[in-house]
This record gives sequence, C-alpha cells and structure tokens, in this order.
Amino acid sequence: MAAIFGCISAAIYITLKTKNTEVSTCINGLLGGLVAITACCHVMTPIASAFIGAIAGIIVCTGEQLLEKYKIDDVIGAVPVHLFSGIWGTLALPLLSSSEKWETGLNTWQQFQAQLIGVCSIGLYVFAVSFVLFKILNYFYPLRVSKEAEINGLNISEHMASTEIYNLLDAMQRQEHQGDFRQAVVVEPFTEAGQIARQYNSVLERVNTEINSREQVLKDFKNSESRKGAILNASLDCIVSIDTQGQILEFNIAAEKCFGLSAARVCNRNFIELFVPLEKRQEFLDSLKGLFSINSEIALNQHNHITLQRIHGIEFPTELIITQANLLGRKIKEFTFHIRDITKQVEIQAKMHELAFHDLLTGLYNRNYFKEKLTQEIGFANRHRNSLTLMFLDLDHFKDINDTLGHEAGDTLLRHVAKTLNDCVRTDDIVCRWGGDEFLILFPGLRKQQIATVKAQEILQALRTPINIDGSELHTQMSIGIATSLYGKVEGQQLIQHADIAMYQAKEQGRNTYCCFLPEMEEKINQRFYLESELRDAVKNEEFFLHYQPKVGCKTGCLVGFEALLRWNHPEKGLISPGVFIPILEQSSLINEVTNFVIKSTCQQINTWQAMGLSVLPVAVNLSMKDFQLDDCYERIRNALQTHQIQGDLIEFEITETMLAKNTKQCISLMTRLQKMDIKFSVDDFGTGYSSMSYLKKFPIDTLKIDCAFVRECDVNKEDAAICNAIIALGKSLGLKIIAEGVETQSQLDFLKQTECDVYQGFLFSRPLPPEEIDALLIEHIGPIKAVED
Repeated sequence: MAAIFGCISAAIYITLKTKNTEVSTCINGLLGGLVAITACCHVMTPIASAFIGAIAGIIVCTGEQLLEKYKIDDVIGAVPVHLFSGIWGTLALPLLSSSEKWETGLNTWQQFQAQLIGVCSIGLYVFAVSFVLFKILNYFYPLRVSKEAEINGLNISEHMASTEIYNLLDAMQRQEHQGDFRQAVVVEPFTEAGQIARQYNSVLERVNTEINSREQVLKDFKNSESRKGAILNASLDCIVSIDTQGQILEFNIAAEKCFGLSAARVCNRNFIELFVPLEKRQEFLDSLKGLFSINSEIALNQHNHITLQRIHGIEFPTELIITQANLLGRKIKEFTFHIRDITKQVEIQAKMHELAFHDLLTGLYNRNYFKEKLTQEIGFANRHRNSLTLMFLDLDHFKDINDTLGHEAGDTLLRHVAKTLNDCVRTDDIVCRWGGDEFLILFPGLRKQQIATVKAQEILQALRTPINIDGSELHTQMSIGIATSLYGKVEGQQLIQHADIAMYQAKEQGRNTYCCFLPEMEEKINQRFYLESELRDAVKNEEFFLHYQPKVGCKTGCLVGFEALLRWNHPEKGLISPGVFIPILEQSSLINEVTNFVIKSTCQQINTWQAMGLSVLPVAVNLSMKDFQLDDCYERIRNALQTHQIQGDLIEFEITETMLAKNTKQCISLMTRLQKMDIKFSVDDFGTGYSSMSYLKKFPIDTLKIDCAFVRECDVNKEDAAICNAIIALGKSLGLKIIAEGVETQSQLDFLKQTECDVYQGFLFSRPLPPEEIDALLIEHIGPIKAVED
C-alpha cells in the first residue's frame, strides 16, 4: 500500500509541478514509500500505510528538487529515497500508530522524542565516520583525477578525438556490454593495434567454437528434458497419499493446482477434514476404517465417483481410484488417491442430456423425450387404472409471421408461447415443442375432458395478451386439439394422432379455439385421404370442368368480365363442392396440373366465343403460390395464349393476399413479365391475411378484391363497413380497381355504390354459369344489365 501510494503521489506531484510525468520519479516515489514503511510496517493499518507512502512520495520529489537547487551530486535520487523517506517513516511511527502496539510504555510525545533522538544520533554518527573514512581513503588513493588528466579525458569524449587503440577498446567494450562476441573487431594492418585485434579475433573464434559446442549440448539436454517433462506431465491426475488415519503424506503439483493449497500447507493434515464435504465425511471415514474394502462405499481399485471440495469449501465432482502400496511383498498401511476433476465431463454430459431431451430455442422438452415419457405414462395408467389427457397445439398463421416479420420475430414468438404454456400448467404436466409451431402438453392423471377444456380456455386467454416484436404488436392465436387415453388403452402414437385430428378440426372451426377428439373425426380424415386419391384419378380421367361467374359494374350495371371457377363431377358421388376439394388440391402437388388445365380451358373458351363473333370480356383465373414457383410458369401461360390466339388483356390472374407476403424476386419478376403481355393481376380475399399494406406498392397489382367475409354484413355491421371503406380508400389512393365478391342483396350493392366500389360479383346478379349460359349473356351484352334475384 505504501509503495503504490508513494508512486501515485510522486506522479501527481511531478505532473502538477512540471506538466510532465517522469518514470524515474515514479520509481523513486515507489521506493520512497517502501523505505518509509519499513521502520513501522508491523504496527500500521492499511490506511496509515497508504498515507505514509503518499507523504514519502512527495518528500522524495521535494528532496530531489532541493539537491538539484543546491547542486549537491545525487544523480539517482538515493538521498531523498533512503535518507529523507527513512527519517519520515521513523518519525511517523508514533504519529500514525497506536501506543499499545509499541510495547515501550511511552506516550506519543515521549516515543516521538525517542525516534527523533535516534534519527539525529545515527545521522551524526554516520556522517562523522563516513567523513573520516573518505579523508583517509583520499589520502592514500585520490578519489578524483587531476585537472590535466580530466582535460585529456574530455578531449576524447567531448571533442571526438580518437586513436586506433581507442577504437579497438571501444569495439571490445561494445561487445562486452551487448554480450555478443560473434562479430570480429576491425583489424588495422601494420600497426600494433592491428596485431592486438588479430590476436583478439583469434581468441574470439576459439571462444565462439566452444560456445556453439556447449549450446548444442545444452540444446540437446533441454530437448531431452522437454521430452521427459512431456511424458511426466501427460498425466494430469492429482496424486495424494494418506495413512490409515487420513493424514496426508504426499501431495503432487496437480493436486496443489486442483485444491488450491501447497504441499507444505497440507502435509500431515487430515485429508477428510480438508477436502471431503461435511455431509460425506462419515461415509468416507467408514470406508477408510474398512481399508477401502470391496464392501465399502468407496473401494480399492474402482472408479469411485465422489464430491470433494477445494479451498474455501468449493465443491466439485471427481473420479477417485484408490490403490494400496506394496513393499517387498508386504502391504503397507498407506493409500494412494488418483483423483481426476470431472467437472467439465459432468457439464458436457448435462449439456448432452439437455440437447438430447430439450428444444434449444424454447427450452421445452423435445420430441424424443416426449415420446419416451408418453410411453411411460401410458404404461403407468394401464397398470394403475389411471387416465391421461393430451393437448396438441398449433399456432395459427405462424408462417405468415415468419414471411412478413422474419424468422427472428418468429423465434421470439415461439419463446413467448413456450413461457406462457409453462405458466399455465401444473408442475407434473409435460410441455413439449413437437416441431415448428406445434406444441404438445401431457396431463397425467387427468380423466375428465371438461377439466382439459377449462385448461385450454385458460391457455387461449393467456395468449390473447398482445406481444410487441420489433415494433409490431402481435395477437397470438392457437388451435388446440384434446384427446384422452382412458386407463391407458389408447397407445401413444394413436393418442397424438387423435389430438392432431382434433386440432385440425379446431382450425376448420375458425381457428383460435379448441376441439375435443371424437371418433367420427378420424373417419372424416380417412375420407379426406381417399378423396385426395380420387382427385388424382379425376385429373387423369378429365372429370374437371369450368363455370364462369359474371362481374358487373356497381354504378353502370354492365357486365365487365368473368371469373373461371373449377368444378368436379365425380363419376359416383356427382358434383362435389369446391370448398371440399379445392383446399386438398392446394396442399397437394396436383394444383399445378389443375391450374394448367384451367388456363388452357379458359383460353379455349375465349377462343370459342371469339369464333362465335361474341363480344368477349376478360376472364379471371386463380393462381396458387405453387404455380408461381414453377420455373416454366411463364412459358405455360404464353404458350396457352399463343395456341388459342388470345390477347393478354382478356386474361386476369387472381392471387391471394398471403402470396404478397412472400415478396420473392421470382414472383415480382414473373408478374412483371406477364404484365408486359397486358395480363392484369388482382388480389383475392384482401383483408384476411397478415401482409402489410406496403406490399401493394411492391407488386404490379391492378385490382383489389374485397373478401366476402366483409361484404356479407357491410350494410348492417359497422366494423365490416369500416373495413370495406378502408380497403376501397386504400385501393383508390393507389390507383387500383376495387371488386367486391359475395354480393347477395340489394342493400349490400347500395352500400358498395355509396363507397365508390367499381365492380361486384355474387348471387345477387348470378351464380357461376356453364359456358352455354354465358353465351346468352354475351349475346345480350349490349347495355346495362338488370340485377335479378337468383
């Protein structure tokens, strides 16, 4: 403390005095602090030591300045460091310490007088003795050269006067200072100095030869020692030897590093008391008393896993192998411990267990652990006539969130959902992230589905609290399926399948709700599977055909176009509703083939109408995201138009709002290329997706189509009316045409006229019609068409 504060005070003092910090002054301040504290360090507190050191640093700086002022020769500041600081440290003892620690029986003033007398006496004695000794020494051996000799020396050192001998001596002195004798000195020919230099170089050559030889021997020795040390250090285990009482006999370097104590401090002390935790000591002591026999908890020649403790009681796991020494065939009562710190291995094992059974993103149990636990719980329920309930949870529209806000936002939402689910369940319940945005919750011992439905409502309610992600406020929605295994009769995989089926039923019921599994749901899923198989046959057997629904201007009442709608005539079941087979088509690989059929059939029908001399209007065709992802989508459309000699302005493609969120360069590029052929694009079901309104300006869109969900009650529901108004206003501000679908009443049409909607379609004017009935409409298309009740 004194040294540090001596250095600091000297640095501060000299900086304030000279505006420049000198390293030598800082070093002298540090030494001054050490000298000052030497006389009294045994009785000083840390604060007093710091104060003494700080004053000593200032004294050193002041002393140096005084010596310089009075031109007293003291180049390195030895006098202020040792004399002045020593005097201050001696006098500081009675001033800054307690009289009880002196053990002299004197009070402060008396002790100060004693210290002062000592300083003065020693100072006078040293000065007198030194003075006399220097006088005597100077008499027999002068301490300074004569004036003439000094002038000669200055002539060489100051005026650079030089001789051959001086140059040789200078070169030799440089070699001595640098410790490098490998370079020969310069040899002046035909001079005495040259002869000396030549002889000196000969000696140097011999010396260098000897040095190189010795260095090679030393290098070989070091390499040998390194190899030996590498072998010895290969084992990093702690080696500790104890006697039958537990007293430590040997303690190697690895043990010193591991336990934090040196061998000198632990030898002949009890190993159990030092390094065995309190709760394990009796067990260890009993094993020692039994000489670590095979029946002991800790046995000889086995991998014993035991917790030991370092200095200050820090516990750590170890692998302990105990051996017993033998000497001349006789067992010696001495044991050697081979101790290995397995902290990292335990941490790695715990991490591997975490990775094996937990989801990295959410911290929930993963699929592997859940399957294993579900099998165990079903077995327990079967043996004990118990029951369990399973929930299958799936986030609604999660893909849209990933597409619009990014995967990081999606990950944040998943972590939020995981925490919410954990907060809603009991301690014994098991929450698992099944994969993607799917979660499973197992409720062991829960038999009544009514309790499960209450828990489902609680989860949905907890998730209704909005979460803010990157400035966007999200309202989390989740569909939940519930299934029960009564007495464990339903096996794990089947139980998961039942809950999954119930979850999809909840999605079909409008999402953000729950549904309990019923046997008829499984039958419905099976029917869906068979229906998809029959759809493949329908494509092969050409069972699909098209109907066309008219589009009518809201204000003029004139026919302005059609929408091509796909129909399926099953050979046995007859007409099947599009609401049944279209979703299945969109989820399968058949959608591209069916879309290709719709485009070709539409172009062929337009060509037929043109051949009949009818006034042909544009026809809208629905495209899916899978259609856009085809590399040959552009060529397919262009070939269909060219084959049937159709102009691009007679075709309009409808895409869903969700497709806008993809915002891929491929989609934008394809739409731009198709627009150059005069093909127009409209956004179908606008207002039902997650996409931002800003996407409208990124895509080459011509028309917005208001979803029928908002049109259905636009004339009686304020919210729906407000949404319709907002969509229309947005479209108008972007220069887009507005179409309302699902118009069924005159009241709805009147509302749309007031809001300046451009076009409508729906049952108010006409259902989708077969091509032959459209022929009649086109023939009559010579002016306003009156809307008729269907």
